Amino acid sequence: MSITGTYTLGAPVITATSGGGLTATQTITYALTGDGAATSFSQDTLIAGAAQFGMGLPVSVTATITRQQISGTPPAWVAGKVYALNTQIGAANGTIQQVTTAGTSLGTVWTANTTYTTNQQVFDPYGNIQTATVGGMTGTSLPSNFTPNMGSGVITQDNGVTWTCGGNVYPAFSATPTQTTADNSVVWTCEGTNSVVPTYDTPIITPTLSGSILTLSFNEALKAPGATNTDAYGTIFTYTTWAVVVTLHYSASAVSSVPVTATTATWNSGTAINTNLPMSINGVATVTVAFTITGTITSGGLVQCQVSEDNVNWFPIQFTTTPTFGVSSTWAPSVGNFVAVLNVAGFAYFRSILGSTIVGSGSFTVVQQTSALPSQASVTVGQPVAALLQATAVQGTAASLNATVVGTGTFAVQAAQSGTYTVGISAAQTIAVTQATAASLNATVVGTTLTKGTQGAAGFSVQELKDAGRNYVSFTATAAAGVTAEALLSLSQNKQGTVTAGVTSYTVTSGKTLRVTSISVSVKSAAAAIAFARLSLRHNTAGATIATSPVAYLIPEVNTNSATSGTSAWITVDIPDGIEFFGNGTQTIGLSHLDQATTNVLNVTVYGFEY
Repeated sequence: MSITGTYTLGAPVITATSGGGLTATQTITYALTGDGAATSFSQDTLIAGAAQFGMGLPVSVTATITRQQISGTPPAWVAGKVYALNTQIGAANGTIQQVTTAGTSLGTVWTANTTYTTNQQVFDPYGNIQTATVGGMTGTSLPSNFTPNMGSGVITQDNGVTWTCGGNVYPAFSATPTQTTADNSVVWTCEGTNSVVPTYDTPIITPTLSGSILTLSFNEALKAPGATNTDAYGTIFTYTTWAVVVTLHYSASAVSSVPVTATTATWNSGTAINTNLPMSINGVATVTVAFTITGTITSGGLVQCQVSEDNVNWFPIQFTTTPTFGVSSTWAPSVGNFVAVLNVAGFAYFRSILGSTIVGSGSFTVVQQTSALPSQASVTVGQPVAALLQATAVQGTAASLNATVVGTGTFAVQAAQSGTYTVGISAAQTIAVTQATAASLNATVVGTTLTKGTQGAAGFSVQELKDAGRNYVSFTATAAAGVTAEALLSLSQNKQGTVTAGVTSYTVTSGKTLRVTSISVSVKSAAAAIAFARLSLRHNTAGATIATSPVAYLIPEVNTNSATSGTSAWITVDIPDGIEFFGNGTQTIGLSHLDQATTNVLNVTVYGFEY
């Protein structure tokens, strides 16, 4: 037993007041289908497509439900109708009339060449009641004296019949209780003033929020569409779906009041892969993660930071590193003790997850702490002391060693010499390059004196880590047929020029990070119907990706907007920061699709790179 339904998201409305804070509202309009037994309905408010305001989760909720009519008012009088005893009607004079003598109401209409008896009554074509004060046969055509809104008492000679008009109000029901009115063979008795009003089934709705979960509770079971109710007058009313409008309320002040929380875990060689440290981050703007190593770890221990909207589908999130102001989504003990700062506004859950086995006798501690304030990195560039400048120079061949020496000193290069060289800066701004394993490379670089406001003559080139040693990876599907049950696409994989066909699940190279930067989709209709395609980038952390694996990215639906064969539509989604998946030998991705018909034709490209 359950209540189901569909919903439509309203546009968010953000309000700012002078001297006050920001508030926001968003409506969700539901069409709920009851089952005649269930009394509550729940849904996560972090549904796909819902706006995120950077103000955390909604702080309150209101809801209304549209009532459904289950009874009406007495019906109006009908000419020529058979009325049973005790039947009630709503008369035109505002009274209720009840049948005390059953019969058929007046319904005779004037006709030509017809014999009528004295006192017989008919309706003329204009709705006037005509009484035969002299019986006889009518003429061959409608009397010209019959007119709309004919006055009461007007006499009309119609061949052998004399008609007297009774006006255009019939029956002339009495407004006095217990008084009767004759209507052909029916006798009506006045029951007094008609004060009957329609009645409605109006459930009382109580909305509540628990974190991101919205629950709608009702004081009665919601009737199912098609259920009926017959009122006292024999009118049948049929239930439809229930219209419910929910308004979610957000407040910037609620974010600033979020308390600081912290979680801690210590992991070692006995900790299983995919062990994670989760925490709820409703209303949180920043999470700071500190990694502290104890003892000796020789390899492994890769950790990734992830966020989620529903605690089911998780996404890697990049962070800034306080020692180097770099950007990454993973950390390993080989980096050393480490502090990461992450912007998590708009998400509901956060975790650090272990991606590879820890090797060694040591351990490391993970400390996660939340903050309601956004992260703001302040970078100061200056010359540190020699011990804090970390640099390694690798000597290659003469052709590959490029150096510019500014100032005085000696610089010698041995073309065939290999090795690792340590660069340090002394307090006197003298750079000494010392060969680690051979004595043939000796150089002293003395820095020049610069005048403030003068452009220097030399500089250093830099390269982001993600651009070092990266290989492009693309996945394409050409003229793929649509499916009406969710299934994985068979893709052609091109990895730096090496093509592999028939790939449905791609394993991210161990020790590498796959960054997806764009997805393109086109759909073409091969039949006279509006074609659509709905694609999902899916991710499995432990094995091959299947059609029900967690969704890492939902591509916007593509449709042709025209029910004409041969029409097409397309979309390209650029992801500037990329979606990252780190490789540990078990991490895989795949692309599933669901289409309007098997006659749809799809072309898909997923592009990214590994580094």
